[in-house]
Amino acid sequence: MARRSRELTPDRSARHLFGSEIRRHRELAGMSLERLAEVVRYSRSHLSRIEVAEHHAAAGSGRSAGRGVRHGRALRAALLAGTA
Repeated sequence: MARRSRELTPDRSARHLFGSEIRRHRELAGMSLERLAEVVRYSRSHLSRIEVAEHHAAAGSGRSAGRGVRHGRALRAALLAGTA
């Protein structure tokens, strides 16, 4: 049974807007959280927390930010390619 998606509030903050855009593009590409997690090598729960603005997309340290950029590029490429 599919889980009900949590309602997003993109007007609340930049983090909320980012999360809602990730979900919107993921859904437009027809991707599940599980599949996207495989592509960008994040856990499904981490991506879910980003989508609902419970977690930042990238930490503040240089090393973490670098990983975030690489994951962001992979996420964007996967979403644009419609990988499912």
